[in-house]
Amino acid sequence: MEEKISILMPTYNSEKTIKETLNCILNQSYKNIEVLIIDDGSKDSTADIIKSYMKDDERIVLHQRENKGVAITRNELVEKCRTNYFVFIDSDDIVSEKYIEILYTVLKENNADIVSCEITFNRDDLLNDKFEKKVLNREEGLEKLLYQKEIQNGPTCKLYSKKCFEGVRFPEGVIYEDLGTIYKLIHNSDIIVTTTFRGYYYNRVEGSITRSKFSEREIVMVDFSLEIYDFIMKEYSNNNALIKAAENMVVTQAIYFTIKAPYKVLKEKPRVKENIIKYRKNVLKDEKAFRKTKLYIRSSYLGITGIKLANWFLSLIGKGEK
Repeated sequence: MEEKISILMPTYNSEKTIKETLNCILNQSYKNIEVLIIDDGSKDSTADIIKSYMKDDERIVLHQRENKGVAITRNELVEKCRTNYFVFIDSDDIVSEKYIEILYTVLKENNADIVSCEITFNRDDLLNDKFEKKVLNREEGLEKLLYQKEIQNGPTCKLYSKKCFEGVRFPEGVIYEDLGTIYKLIHNSDIIVTTTFRGYYYNRVEGSITRSKFSEREIVMVDFSLEIYDFIMKEYSNNNALIKAAENMVVTQAIYFTIKAPYKVLKEKPRVKENIIKYRKNVLKDEKAFRKTKLYIRSSYLGITGIKLANWFLSLIGKGEK
């Protein structure tokens, strides 16, 4: 019999998208699933819609409570999960009909702890199940993550063994909590498999963190990058490739914050500029760093204005940060 796999879904005010998300989940080719949902205090009809699906499908389990935020919700979902393997699917996204089947097959064939797929913004990609894969050890997996190549920081697009979460929780009370979490999950893994399978359609919803206006709370990106650097220096001090990758992440997050933040905020947070200056020479020499990152670094020698001008230019040609 197929092993049961859990789908963990935090949801909040998702009445416009939850039906399509549930439909793609319940129509998975891999049938032995349970769908654990926590409704994080929705004010709309989200919970009623989920309950209507529960009448016809006993695989859905719904928990309702007051609003506590997505990090707390994800932590509670992991705690409630009783299966060995699970995925996170957000309540406004869509996955391929073979999403669970393909990720689970790859995981078992390679005795892996994490299997990742690619995000797509084109729904037609979900119809194609041809892909390539790479089998990585934890150091290689961490390197891919820190360069943001093949492994992304988000909790979705991955099938996890529950052992990855031993001693790990999403940081609560902050935004970009994923940045402070995924590297720990890879550190807890022995084998990670990346695939080019485009099995997860990300629905760009207005008002989400990635599309919202700048907030000073976003400084946590910089703080998490420094936390990761310190972690790498402690746990992998003999791995020069990982140290380079960690330096790249520190600079990349500092540049991204510089692009988004007003001059006044940047003046009040000098550590952002200091991080760029401290590591920029090393990242410029790094063959694995993105060319766009190096362009921003070169512009940083003209100061904050140089970085913002570089982003303005890249935005004109469709390659800048929003």
